Amino acid sequence: MPAVQTTKEDHAQANDGLHVAPQKTMARTHLYVGIGCHFGCTIYAFANIQKVIKNGLQFDAKAPNRARSLNELQEYSIYKQLLSACEGLKEALLKEDSTVEDIVFCANMFQKGANTVRRDNTKRMKGPIIEWITPHGQILEPPLNHCQKINRGFFHEVTGRHLCPAHLDWEDELTWSRLRNGELIVPGHSWPIFLYKGSVFHSEDPWKGLLKGSILVMAYKHIFISPSSINATDMEAATKGGNAQIHGMKKVTKASVVYTATQAHFALSSASFWSHTDRMMDLENFYSSLLGVLNNPANLIYVVELLVWWDRRIFPHARPNAAIVPISGSPLDQIRQLQIEQALTEVELPVGE
Repeated sequence: MPAVQTTKEDHAQANDGLHVAPQKTMARTHLYVGIGCHFGCTIYAFANIQKVIKNGLQFDAKAPNRARSLNELQEYSIYKQLLSACEGLKEALLKEDSTVEDIVFCANMFQKGANTVRRDNTKRMKGPIIEWITPHGQILEPPLNHCQKINRGFFHEVTGRHLCPAHLDWEDELTWSRLRNGELIVPGHSWPIFLYKGSVFHSEDPWKGLLKGSILVMAYKHIFISPSSINATDMEAATKGGNAQIHGMKKVTKASVVYTATQAHFALSSASFWSHTDRMMDLENFYSSLLGVLNNPANLIYVVELLVWWDRRIFPHARPNAAIVPISGSPLDQIRQLQIEQALTEVELPVGE
């Protein structure tokens, strides 16, 4: 069994008095569970990880030049990203003494992490999202309970307006009436208006403002940075390390934006729990349709611009190609040079002087 998730830095900071004590005792979580959490948020949220690993191993074992379906290629890509996220995983899976039980154990740990983080994020966003959709200095009418969702979705004017499919008109009485009473079923690929910046859909340019809505940005900070970062003027002012800091995340991924959109979609809805059969909350189709568009090479120019836009808002201080200011000539460097010169002078002084 692999070791628990600890680092040399953790041990060093825990054993000296020169670092601020952690706010909470670090839980000894299995390494694969922690990686599974990050995998579910940033690579693929709805994966059956046991099948992903099994099919990935078979993919490697079979003739590499055999024609593959798009689903097989997508699944293999997810498998490769999982291997990249977990150093040493491939070697562990391919060991001569590795058994089916070992592979199932690894997959279950990853799956536990992915399922747990999705459940935790769902629970934690339920209340804050009400604050995000409430105009400053006002209250919602009728008010919405932070803990219960029964009156959300199309049953409330504000949440219904945010969830209305972008190509429909919420102001049209017949539209919202049919949405509210269930005469209109919204499939997952009918994206809600809250995904767009300013909740404005430009039919002549459907990429304009897509995945740039203010609710999305706040939800992303809440999940990946910290709740305190939402209102912080400086992203480094967050008071609690989130998923991004724990996993060394320095840039926004396509899947993490879509994951956030899915969590926000669910939080605005009246659904009480995730369901594979709920026609009113087709979340897996919603997730896969969005991610599929972002992964399509034909949309690369739009996606690159979108990720740059996100990086500037979430990781404004992270610049992969940024140079570090040289220490040479700095005050610290000059003080150190003076110390060296003084030490050499003292050594050269004759005995008795």
